[in-house]
Amino acid sequence: MMKRYLLNFLLSFVVLFSFLQSVYAKAVIEVKNDTPESCSLALSGPIADGKSLTLGWYVFAPGEEARIVIDEIINTEDIYVFHDCGLSIKKDEEQKKFYVRTDFKFADTTDKSDAQGYEEVSFVKLNSLKFVIRNR
Repeated sequence: MMKRYLLNFLLSFVVLFSFLQSVYAKAVIEVKNDTPESCSLALSGPIADGKSLTLGWYVFAPGEEARIVIDEIINTEDIYVFHDCGLSIKKDEEQKKFYVRTDFKFADTTDKSDAQGYEEVSFVKLNSLKFVIRNR
């Protein structure tokens, strides 16, 4: 009887731990710049309290591959990306508009629609945690 109780307890703990780990997992995005120029990348994704985090710029040299790790994003299924090397959005791709700072690095959780130095751009939804920067 005690073994059964212990086994059920451990199984419940493993299920709960797996659930919590997936909810609070880090977002690890593998990026490759497949263009002949340096490109800057911005990301946006959901964080706690129903807010979004929009941040950039991650700069990638031609041919560079690197990982971006973001601790705050809580749902890797809802990340959007933008890059300044002629991002082309296909008709079937989901997109959202976010504000990016045009001259400096940024990390924002509030609306920047009236902020000086910001511009609204269209981000495309990531279909996987691997993203290749390509020209149009």
